[in-house]
Amino acid sequence: MPRIRFWYLPYVAALALTGSVLSGVGASGAASDPKVPHPVVRQPTVTQQTLVRTGSVNLAALAHMPAPARGHLGPELPPNHDLAKGAAGLQPAGTLPPPSPPSSSVVLNPARRGFAGLDHADQRLAGGGNQFSFEPSDQGLCVGRSAGTNYVVESVNDALQVYDTHSHVYTAPITLSSFYGLPPLYDRTTGKYGPFVTDPKCYYDPGTHHWFHSVLVYGRDPNTGALRAHAYTALAVSQTSDPLGAYYLYRINGVDLNHANCPCFGDQPLIGADQNGFYVSTAEYELLPDFGAHFNGAQLYAMNKRALESGTAGRVIHYSNVTTKSGTLQPATSPGGQYATAAGGTEYLVSGRDTLLPDGRLRPGQVDHVTVWSLTHTSRLQTGGVPRLQSAVQKTEVYGQPVPMTQRAGFRPLGDSGAVAEPLPRLSSDDERVNQVVYAAGRLYTGVNTIIAPGPRTGIGWFIITPSVAGGTLTSQMHGQGYVAAAHANVAFPSIGVNTQGKGVIAMSLSGPDFYPSSAYQRITAAGTVGRIQSAKRGFRPEDGFTCYQAFGGNGVCRWGDYTASVAGPGGAIWSATEFIGLRARTYYANWGTFVWPVTP
Repeated sequence: MPRIRFWYLPYVAALALTGSVLSGVGASGAASDPKVPHPVVRQPTVTQQTLVRTGSVNLAALAHMPAPARGHLGPELPPNHDLAKGAAGLQPAGTLPPPSPPSSSVVLNPARRGFAGLDHADQRLAGGGNQFSFEPSDQGLCVGRSAGTNYVVESVNDALQVYDTHSHVYTAPITLSSFYGLPPLYDRTTGKYGPFVTDPKCYYDPGTHHWFHSVLVYGRDPNTGALRAHAYTALAVSQTSDPLGAYYLYRINGVDLNHANCPCFGDQPLIGADQNGFYVSTAEYELLPDFGAHFNGAQLYAMNKRALESGTAGRVIHYSNVTTKSGTLQPATSPGGQYATAAGGTEYLVSGRDTLLPDGRLRPGQVDHVTVWSLTHTSRLQTGGVPRLQSAVQKTEVYGQPVPMTQRAGFRPLGDSGAVAEPLPRLSSDDERVNQVVYAAGRLYTGVNTIIAPGPRTGIGWFIITPSVAGGTLTSQMHGQGYVAAAHANVAFPSIGVNTQGKGVIAMSLSGPDFYPSSAYQRITAAGTVGRIQSAKRGFRPEDGFTCYQAFGGNGVCRWGDYTASVAGPGGAIWSATEFIGLRARTYYANWGTFVWPVTP
């Protein structure tokens, strides 16, 4: 199965939501290239729910919570596994062959600016140490402005921290549990388990100057940690432009008892926004009795952005039965607040073919298309109406399931210890799902992981797509596409951040026989990639965390950052953050860190 959370799973009462099916909403599959087979069109089921506001939190009140000194962790429990079970390696005969693009050497000049962000020890010791050891870190980065200061908010599994763009730190690492008003993940004094929190995302809205944050929450028995039939997407929305101020807290039910093989949970919430709405998409999997065994496809939730910001909550429009071809339906964000205004307001989305079968396993082989989506008449979110969802298949270059990434050998105190004694592991590059989409200057920018030859090894496929809604019909055209491939190395987990002119970077992870896991980027414009791959921050040691090893339930492939982040900041720079291996993050179970850096387009 793909990136399903395999760690301990939380408690928290699910919302008892009732919704009536709404009419007048359809999906079309107008293909933008006649060579692409027209997909079977599924009419989405659309229901309306009442969004529940659960309270509020003031970030400033949490900003100075003490943490134990490094090296004093207290009683340690088995770490939380986040293992990917999917196909890997070369694909079966009879499919499209893996691409074999030209390779770029890597420029080893580090970023002129930038700073080490949150690392494993930071999150493990946050909240008085009532945390678990986690892999991977994931990355929720957003950058915005308030009262003359440009702020950087970084979130990982399972903490957040606030800086300014000069790397001044405004908070100690804050647990995501405390930010959402939840009990600790594990109270080491009482022995009680709290809800399990994961998959952070963050967004600063340039149109309204508010901050949005999301996580997935599972329910757990407080005494045993066993899974309970409760799961939801939690949202935090700032009440002002100040990221250190007060936030409204909301929950979107993910149990969906009326769906097949449920109670369910919405894996990896993905977020986006236009001038009218805020959007969340999840991948729905069976929660109980067989965790992750069945996949119900992508779920899309649309909300009135200003209602969220004012604390009035309002409605949630839930689009289900949308697609089972992809677990990722990624909404777009727009730098500078230059949203798509056609058809009463339009939010664009993109899904790759991350090859999911109904049982949640990855489908092997390569493909040559993505799907572009439009949610039109988003102004209806403010007036009680329902936006219309459409889709169009877009022909692309070939891409497919990536392979685990090699890494440079080096000092591994966990892997070389007598308790483990296992060989140098590789890094998971997960699957080829779309994980960030930006709408800028009338075009959609996005990318995917892909297998590339020779090797095989992992590279990146990128796409610049021009969408259009005219006469009520969605169409799209490929403006530009290509690959990012590192010579004798791997690059993965692309996030494209561009400004309003479509100039920016593709942020990525870099790893290979000559590279410890590192942070890297390549410049991009509307005309395509520019120059060579740049190393923003070189790693110092191999990835040496618990998910790498059979001794802890692994299989020789480490969980690596499921996603990176790259966003246009208010000062003109593109800010990015990825996972890398630094020198100060080591605890017994893990050693990952993050690096945050700007690039001027």
